[in-house]
Amino acid sequence: MIYLYGDSHAQHSFAKLTQPHQNLSQPSVTMFRVGRDKVIPNFDPNSHDEQSVVCFAYGEVDCRCHVQRQVDLGRGEDEVIHELVQAYVEALRSCMGQRRLAVVVAVIPPTRRAAYEAVHGPIRHEFPFVGSDKDRVRYTEKMNRAMQTLCEDSEFLFFDPYTQYTDLSGHLPHELSDGQVHVADSLQAVHEFNQLLAGR
Repeated sequence: MIYLYGDSHAQHSFAKLTQPHQNLSQPSVTMFRVGRDKVIPNFDPNSHDEQSVVCFAYGEVDCRCHVQRQVDLGRGEDEVIHELVQAYVEALRSCMGQRRLAVVVAVIPPTRRAAYEAVHGPIRHEFPFVGSDKDRVRYTEKMNRAMQTLCEDSEFLFFDPYTQYTDLSGHLPHELSDGQVHVADSLQAVHEFNQLLAGR
């Protein structure tokens, strides 16, 4: 059985998964919250057996909203990202206990603000884009590199299904999105996920 935890991207990026699975994601949960509280929403370690694959997908909201807010308060972006990822991976390690088989999913490339506003109009306060497009690309790339490094140290599998969903400037192309911040068609992501599991 495959268990999916995360924000809304755990739902959208695995929508075409055909293997037996439970999607226990919860929209808008941040990496920061998981790392701070050391709690993964809906996580029950007793439901996982030795054959289970447990996936975690958090961080898009952090890169879109919260990193820049901390930078605006005078903190360095590298410090902010390192602390976020360190606390997050430690929380995953704590929740997983002795069980080491976990897949940590990369953060999806950011949507261009103008592409979003062209469809939806000016961004509402409850759905913010904080920081420039260029800044959010950089935050996402740095967060993914940090997660990959810490996953290797923790014996977690780092999974980045978004290469085919990234344009040359590091954004999620509008034509591959759902018109918001998710992928429209998860077929390629699920194909790569199946390859990852087949090779482990």
